[in-house]
Amino acid sequence: RGMFFTRRPATSLLLAFFGSCVATSIISTLTSINGMESINIKTAAVVWFYALIWFVIRDLLKIATYWLLKVFRVIDREKYLNLVAKKPKTMTTKNIRKFSNDLRNTMQSTFGKSSQDFGRKGSRSFDYDDEKADEVYSEM
Repeated sequence: RGMFFTRRPATSLLLAFFGSCVATSIISTLTSINGMESINIKTAAVVWFYALIWFVIRDLLKIATYWLLKVFRVIDREKYLNLVAKKPKTMTTKNIRKFSNDLRNTMQSTFGKSSQDFGRKGSRSFDYDDEKADEVYSEM
């Protein structure tokens, strides 16, 4: 939710990013492929500078988007985090049903709609026998 330098990305991501960028820069400056001439180092530096400028612009747009989502309360972060904290570690049929109902109730309280507005029309209800449902899911 902050600027790119506030959180360190994974090492594998950094290696993949810099490795691919350096490799393409080396290839584009040292070789000519299929009649395309290689670029000089000055042009490669301009391309790197252009990419870095747009990286910063996109990061600022990301922060502005998060700010707008927070100001206009598009997503109630506290309710979302509470719901995620309640999510069971193992998902049995009973847990899936409970989590789905909790999600539906959260959506209702957030947006003020009925539960039928969030599901498909004609979707089946979850009022069947739990043991039978566990048997059916275990066979799948």
